[in-house]
Amino acid sequence: MKNLLNTGSFLSKLENIGKNNFSLAITVFCTIFIIIFLGGCIYYDEMASSGDKKKVLVYEEDQPERLEHKIKQVDIALLALLEQYRDSIKLLDLKVKNKSFSGDIYQLQQLVLDTSALNKSAEDDFYTKIQTTVPFVEVLKEKNLLLLTIDGMLVYSIDFQKTETFIQEPQFADSKKPKLIIVIDDLGEDLNSAKLLSKLPFPITFSIWPESTFAVQVANMAEKNNLDFLIHMPMEPQKYPSFNPGKNALFSNMDKATIIAKVHGHLDKLPNAYGINNHMGSKFTESYPGMRAVLTTLKSENKVYLDSFTTSKSVAPTIAREINIPFYQRHIFIDNEKNVDAIVHQLRKAEAIAMAQGSAIAIGHPNSQTIEALYKWRNLRKKDVEIISLSKLKPRFGTPRATIVTKKIVY
Repeated sequence: MKNLLNTGSFLSKLENIGKNNFSLAITVFCTIFIIIFLGGCIYYDEMASSGDKKKVLVYEEDQPERLEHKIKQVDIALLALLEQYRDSIKLLDLKVKNKSFSGDIYQLQQLVLDTSALNKSAEDDFYTKIQTTVPFVEVLKEKNLLLLTIDGMLVYSIDFQKTETFIQEPQFADSKKPKLIIVIDDLGEDLNSAKLLSKLPFPITFSIWPESTFAVQVANMAEKNNLDFLIHMPMEPQKYPSFNPGKNALFSNMDKATIIAKVHGHLDKLPNAYGINNHMGSKFTESYPGMRAVLTTLKSENKVYLDSFTTSKSVAPTIAREINIPFYQRHIFIDNEKNVDAIVHQLRKAEAIAMAQGSAIAIGHPNSQTIEALYKWRNLRKKDVEIISLSKLKPRFGTPRATIVTKKIVY
């Protein structure tokens, strides 16, 4: 062994060889390294077998009495069990919280599992296997909640959820009152504006610019307050580039594949949107090929289209009829003039249109004057005009959109 480790002369020779042949030097060096490594392995093996255990390297302490070690055993057992049931149990959520016990830090793990595919017998079998696999764990069952404790310490909380999925037909407002829908465009850059709009005593339909800073947060806010929201899809205006619709806008010179990809990109950002309406778009909405690509994509994704009607030459109504997609159209803008009294006047005009035609769709923007006008108008508005969300209004034409609903079953 000493001969193997005495490499000084070898290295001296290696230096001389390297001056003449670098490749040969590398080969010799690697050979020396392998010999030393194998010799070391043999040495430690011999020492271990001779009973001198002090020379054997131990990389990690094994302390089975520690809570952490027991939790690891539970982890392994649960992973193996979930693998057995992978076709019938789905992991919906996992949260971890740091806890302290006798000076040690451990993690309380909270699992949410979808067990809709399990029958009662399979559920009982799952519970039994947990207890028999890890006998030192106490299993407590409370309705759909499974609590795993070790020495009285809660280490796992497993929430078993069952859901049912069904198709829900649209439920339109059935009162005979005139109906008014108020859509606020350009949301997503100011959370406070969205909060103020969500607190009004009547529903506002949000239209969120998909590239905005807080697009997802505003969409979540809308859902939390049971408000509809649309994607405010940027489209090419007549006076581009003097007027820029923004990032990832649709242009009339794009091919079909590009348009479809961009529409899908926007939908992926806000997948729960009820549909879309156009941001600008006075040129793009006059393009038959472009709008047909947009509307066919929306139909395939079970979305609706609201034409902001920024041009009287929009081909959207024609295409919507042809492909039978739910279609809505704006009647009035309320804040072209950013003056509180002027905006209140426009809201009264919107009421008059609703009373004359049975329904009206008004579009505004989240500026301070519009929000102030809405709060002022709330006490002035006609109570015989019902303000509703867009989804509660039957489309102008097109088959109404049905929705797939997943409902949690309460135990």
